[in-house]
Amino acid sequence: MKWQAVGLQHYSSSIDPKKEVASNETKLSEPVAAPAPPTEQKDTEAKAEPPPDVVEKKLPPEKQLEGFFNMPLEAIQQANAYGSIEGIISSLIQTCNDLREKTILEDLLSRLAEFKESIPVAKTITETAQARRTSLSGKTTDLDARLAQRQKKLSFLEIEFSRLSKEEEKLEAQIQLLITQKEKILANKKHVLADLEKNNEDATKDLEEWRNLESEIKQANVDWLGAKEKLALANVRWKLFKEDLGLGKLNIS
Repeated sequence: MKWQAVGLQHYSSSIDPKKEVASNETKLSEPVAAPAPPTEQKDTEAKAEPPPDVVEKKLPPEKQLEGFFNMPLEAIQQANAYGSIEGIISSLIQTCNDLREKTILEDLLSRLAEFKESIPVAKTITETAQARRTSLSGKTTDLDARLAQRQKKLSFLEIEFSRLSKEEEKLEAQIQLLITQKEKILANKKHVLADLEKNNEDATKDLEEWRNLESEIKQANVDWLGAKEKLALANVRWKLFKEDLGLGKLNIS
């Protein structure tokens, strides 16, 4: 039984169901990398059965227990073999005379009860995590497709943005040219406006002078007409004097 005790001690100390469950729960909260496309796998758990030498009642308890040790805990759970293992361990405890080995067997029996409760939980967590990995893999595929479409659209928009930027540069150059031309026109306009105002002022002065001359011309015309009338009247009187003096018939017209 010495070799058996060593094997039991190693197995019981290397597998802690609480740590195993905690590890699986921690992994569920962490990001899961997208798995490779699933390959066809055979469900070995559904067909898991204790090996023939394990259920063979003619084998000694040590050999039966060794056969169970060669099975994964999932297969033991699937085969519902915990009761058989507990019976084997209890039988070994009753017949064991080595205190150290008996302590290991008792610890194994206690651990077996923990495994019986923790393995289904761990299995459920594993299945849930696998389902999540599969779901995330599908989402990753969809996201890759969307990202590819986004990349195409970004490339198109970058080309369009570059084209519009070049057109903007051309228009900006034309605008600057028009601004320069406008500044020249405004400068010429300002110069012409100054000339216009000066000429308008001069024209106003000339008009005022013309109006003054017009008044003088009117007065001159009045004076001229008055003088002409006086001169004509003087000539008439002058001729009348000639007639009065008998110097010939006057021909006054």
